[in-house]
Amino acid sequence: MAKSELEYITGEVILGQDWTEIKKLPDTDFKLSNKTQPFENLGLSIKDRDKKTYYTKGYVGVTRLKDKNNCNILCPNTNKEYILNIKPRFEGLNPIKMINELKDDDEFLIYLSSDKKEDINNLEDNTLFHFYENEAPIEIDGGFIEEGNIISTVLYINLLTEICKRNLMGKMQKHEENLTGKVKGKIMFNKNINSNLVRGRKDRIYCQYQVYSIDILENQILKYGLYKAKKIINEFFREISSDIKRNIAYCEKALENVTFRKISLQEINISKVSGFYSNYKQALKFAKMLIEGVSIDAYGNVKKVCVTPYAINMQKLFEFYIRKVIKNEIKDKYKNDLVLEPYDKKFNILYENRDKKDRKLFVETYLADNVIPDILLRYQDGKYMALDVKYKRYDKYDTRDDTLQILAYGMLFDCEHIGLILPEQIIDSPIRRQEYRLDIRSSDKNNKKYYHEIIISEENKRNILSNIIISKCTKK
Repeated sequence: MAKSELEYITGEVILGQDWTEIKKLPDTDFKLSNKTQPFENLGLSIKDRDKKTYYTKGYVGVTRLKDKNNCNILCPNTNKEYILNIKPRFEGLNPIKMINELKDDDEFLIYLSSDKKEDINNLEDNTLFHFYENEAPIEIDGGFIEEGNIISTVLYINLLTEICKRNLMGKMQKHEENLTGKVKGKIMFNKNINSNLVRGRKDRIYCQYQVYSIDILENQILKYGLYKAKKIINEFFREISSDIKRNIAYCEKALENVTFRKISLQEINISKVSGFYSNYKQALKFAKMLIEGVSIDAYGNVKKVCVTPYAINMQKLFEFYIRKVIKNEIKDKYKNDLVLEPYDKKFNILYENRDKKDRKLFVETYLADNVIPDILLRYQDGKYMALDVKYKRYDKYDTRDDTLQILAYGMLFDCEHIGLILPEQIIDSPIRRQEYRLDIRSSDKNNKKYYHEIIISEENKRNILSNIIISKCTKK
């Protein structure tokens, strides 16, 4: 959609939930998600082609509804675009609060990287979120504006901080100056005559020369984007971490010699970066989102906030959120007893094999290294507790695969306590905690494991470990 000015669109909103059938859709063929493009139409898929039964997948967010030709679908009655707005099916989970909890996590950048390396400039293939960058901003009511903007704002501040810690990009620019007693560069004869000779100032020479300056368009865009990001934070997220405040102050100081001015969309489109400063690319993308999405009046107040269409992977968000909650609980209660293993740490699978030279001896042989439990906690004595985070509804018919998975983790890491962490299934229901003792048949009579199912609610989220730990962390 070509546009010379920012275009804010309010469309006909179709509400739905993740992993749920979507009803009241227009009668057309939609663009469906697939393995290579999982974010298409927020994961829309078809279950029954004859009945045209459509289901969503595990993504929440907002986007324009697209047909199979990737064209926007218009409502025939109002001629407005259809806007697909998907919310979590577990009403007790608030994506804004979850993202807000994550924004100062020390592993936040690793969560966003597809290869689990802390590279904030490699976000295209991350599994947590997706921005539809080529779409015009959408103006809708409700918290979904906040969700998209808190992601883009926090990421932008982190990106900009990383840039400011390095040398800011600069360029050679022409500079004119009326010098005293010396010549630098080339003499501007006409200006020298008008400014000096006709006034009897023969001691001065008007010159033009090249200087290296960071006051260039790309840095001016970043500074204006920081101004918009700060406005969003002050408007919606007043309770922010000290790290973000410190990063904002650091960026403002680093950019103090860059001119602050209003930036147009056309100027953003002509900005260029390459080579050594390729780390600017992602920051400029997010700056564009913020500049497009925030409208500020003449008094400096936020007049209108729109959002670039986006999708959030709720399974990943729930997993990362639980990791942060557990980190907080360890810090408050168990910092001398438990350690949460890093998210990007891989564990080798070994098996006992007979030694080739001495067949009576058994040696550990490497098999694979792709075992990465969601939550792996290590006690002081080296023992482990393994927990798996599942964003799904649960009943007695669909737990087998998941319990076998966590049981395999328990066997691999010799855990006494294993379990699943699930979202609250019914609003205002009592907190449910199930515990089972599993006796594993082996020659070791003490080989027993305790299996837990912990249902997370707003009330008990600060006591996940307290619901599981029986005696290891309390007995000395």
